[in-house]
Amino acid sequence: MNPLIRFFDQVIARPWMSISRWGTTALLTQALTKDSHTPQFVPQAGTMLYVAASTLPYHISGYTNRTQAVIRALSQAGKTVYALTRPGYPWDRPDRLQDAQETATQVEEIKYHHFRTPRNNRPVLFYTFQAAKVIAQRAQEQKVALIHAASNHVNA
Repeated sequence: MNPLIRFFDQVIARPWMSISRWGTTALLTQALTKDSHTPQFVPQAGTMLYVAASTLPYHISGYTNRTQAVIRALSQAGKTVYALTRPGYPWDRPDRLQDAQETATQVEEIKYHHFRTPRNNRPVLFYTFQAAKVIAQRAQEQKVALIHAASNHVNA
């Protein structure tokens, strides 16, 4: 695809399409009717990518404590769990308890990986498509057999 057309599609057209239900329908139809392709990796059994909406130490809540406990329990059960925060987190949350300096945060035995973009400051559908690419790329890199996206409707 021509770089100028790709730029127009990704930066100008898609954000506006996600504002209306007709645009949303057009965007979903376009995405769902693309030709399927051969999987780009063979997943490793017993592996998963756990995508959390928020985590310790940036937010302290029942959700973040439960996330920590669930990942720990899965690991103790013999599963290989790669922890990832939803793309944009924690930088796009002004209510965070501390600033994130790195793209990974170690909390006890769990290492949470972070991607700075896309930030969740755009229409939900636009953010979802951009974030899905980041999550899929991480899943391919780790060759996971399962992706678990926890919590709210934007993250799931």
